[in-house]
Amino acid sequence: MSKLLLSTSLLALGVISAAPAYANPTEDVFLGIVRDTTNAKNWQVKYLGGENTNCNAQNLCRSNETFNWAAQRSYSNGILNTSGYSTAQKVSSLGYEWNSNVPWISINKEGYSKNGYYSYVTTYTEDFSALGSYQSIEFSKLDINYVSDDHLHAIVINGVVYSSFNAEHEEYPGWKQDYTHLTLTDIAWNVDGSNTIEFIVHNNNSNSWGDGVIYDGRPSSYWNTDNATGFAATIQATYTATTIPEPETYAMMLAGLGMIGAVVRRRRNRSQ
Repeated sequence: MSKLLLSTSLLALGVISAAPAYANPTEDVFLGIVRDTTNAKNWQVKYLGGENTNCNAQNLCRSNETFNWAAQRSYSNGILNTSGYSTAQKVSSLGYEWNSNVPWISINKEGYSKNGYYSYVTTYTEDFSALGSYQSIEFSKLDINYVSDDHLHAIVINGVVYSSFNAEHEEYPGWKQDYTHLTLTDIAWNVDGSNTIEFIVHNNNSNSWGDGVIYDGRPSSYWNTDNATGFAATIQATYTATTIPEPETYAMMLAGLGMIGAVVRRRRNRSQ
């Protein structure tokens, strides 16, 4: 090997050794903030309509599963128009057990309201300032743990209905269950901005419920305004942060390449 080639190779090796491994950047997985229903002020709620229909001769009614709840809300660039929404309230004790690890929220503190569809919405924004300036951050997944009365009908992320979630059937007694866990991956998520997360909860009062007691000439299961409804959830996103070389590192590499070029020119001049 010639002295020129040997010197150049050693210098290049030194520059490369001093630089980080660009082909295999460092990746760190970290968790985002936790948003749950402990603080009801972080949530807004709206009754969308869709009271029970298909009542029989005894005035026992089935839930209105064909109601167009989607038409009762409007989004612009993924942001929900909250006109008509109110701040959710933490539900007080109802006299029977609602399984939950965090407080329930509803449209009022008693949790009693019409049957039909309700929109529970929260805005989720991350703070990446603690990660430093040289991080490339990508969304990985969104974990949701929830329980509802009566059933969760749809999940809407930034105005898009999450298609991989199947609406629970009308007889699903969500408040009798432990938390249901969902992992959402294929969603349009704003890493560097705000995200609107909406849950459409259906409050039912079907003919499978009711004690048969007659109030004002009608069975108890008929009444639309004396029925408990609510929602409880915990939300957390997961991200992957990839280390990006700092500007000083690029400057060092360019300086090293410049030195290599200078050595090569000097050797060529000497050999002529």
